[in-house]
Amino acid sequence: MAETPNHGYNVPEEGEKNWHEPLNDNVEAFEVDIEIRDEGEPGDNGYDPTAGSKYLDTASGTVYLGDGSDWEEAFSFDTGNGTSGEILTDTAYTFSESGVTVEHQNTQVVSGRLGIADIPDEEKVATRPSDTGSMTEVGKYGLVIEPKVDLEWVTVQVSENTSGESTVYLTDRARNVLTSEPSPGTGNSTVLHYSMSAGTEYRVVVDNGGDEYSLGRRTGIDSPDFPFTSEEVDIVAGTTPSSTQYTRAYAISEVSTVVPSDGRVASRPSDTTSMTEVGKYGLVIESKVDLRAIGVTVSENTSGESTVYLTDLARNVLTSEPSPGAGNSTTLYYPMSAGTEYRVVVDNGGDEYSLGRRGGIDNTDFPFRAIDVDIVGGTTPSATQFTVAYAISEVETFPWGTKESATATVEWDEPSSISQWESATFQHGAAGGTVEVFVEVDDGNGWEDWQPESIAPGTNLSAISPDANVRFRLELSRFASGDNPYATLLTRQWRS
Repeated sequence: MAETPNHGYNVPEEGEKNWHEPLNDNVEAFEVDIEIRDEGEPGDNGYDPTAGSKYLDTASGTVYLGDGSDWEEAFSFDTGNGTSGEILTDTAYTFSESGVTVEHQNTQVVSGRLGIADIPDEEKVATRPSDTGSMTEVGKYGLVIEPKVDLEWVTVQVSENTSGESTVYLTDRARNVLTSEPSPGTGNSTVLHYSMSAGTEYRVVVDNGGDEYSLGRRTGIDSPDFPFTSEEVDIVAGTTPSSTQYTRAYAISEVSTVVPSDGRVASRPSDTTSMTEVGKYGLVIESKVDLRAIGVTVSENTSGESTVYLTDLARNVLTSEPSPGAGNSTTLYYPMSAGTEYRVVVDNGGDEYSLGRRGGIDNTDFPFRAIDVDIVGGTTPSATQFTVAYAISEVETFPWGTKESATATVEWDEPSSISQWESATFQHGAAGGTVEVFVEVDDGNGWEDWQPESIAPGTNLSAISPDANVRFRLELSRFASGDNPYATLLTRQWRS
């Protein structure tokens, strides 16, 4: 009687007597050799732990082996049908310029997790070496930067040996000024707001309005050490009034996409007077990102109002809170969309009240900017946008009110022997946030998405060529700082 080469199954010859007996032996062997797949733990689902049997929990990706009396967890093994698995652990994180790469450590620890907090802000700061000296000059000196992603702003820090400068600028390569802010002074930071395109070079520079000033500089080692890199923006060179790119770094010590401490507050100038009115007065704001909430501060000369509102431009009330009083703040919770204008206003329920106002310079000074929201105008009961600011002095966004996202790539060495990819699965916690897992493949021409959609636990990978390698891309997002989406388990399985 012949046997199959890999499993030793009986193959009765034509005409053999009692041929059912070897076939029944095969059926009994299938109980061990064929993987059981179901959602949940095998004991809870009533499966018998036959010695040598294998069970895959398709919900969690956990693999169990039967020992005759109990099911034991196992994530890699040398017997059975030749399937291998791998797991993400908390000892496997390495940080790179492009985000987080998780390298496999060949361990069965199951307590590890990967979350948004595992990507530090330091990865978003490009820092050049400290000043070695200073010089007195006239004109715009600084750095050439290149965003790696589309940006709406960058935070710029003045270097330690720079003093007397009046202004920090963002310009294009042709030295056209795109935006500017008053200099914050030595060692301090300011935010430059401008829509910057990935892969385009810009200049961040300082000057003193045509007069001399002292600018710190770094000489010597900068020439071979450029670029100074971060996750989202690189410092690629120094720049002078006469040279677009230079081998010395000047005046600016740090460029980052990290939010400064005051970067989430859009403040308009203080009230200059007040007036007695009836109706909803305040500000028009524009959200730059999707928001869940904003903080609103009532201006100093406003009194007698009862309510603070968030409305759309058609004056439909979206949400409201009791007024906290002059100089105090309240929080308005409402899902706001990026690029959409809203009104934050106060009133006294149809009765008169005193509202602070700022006239004159508002006409030319709008907008008043923050990282995630801008004050773009004033508003009255009869005009959607007005040149005078009323009643509200500040609008603030919160880290927990802004959608935060992070991407991590989980990559292992390519298996040395593979006949077929089998499945991919994962386990995560995502209360208040989301975790999406995508499969990427490399067939020798670089990594590409296997399919545009994220996968579900237990996804079949058999359509992927055995000549290709497989890795995962995790996309995590949240709105609230208390939310904590994370991944605790990632497995890829193949047949060798």
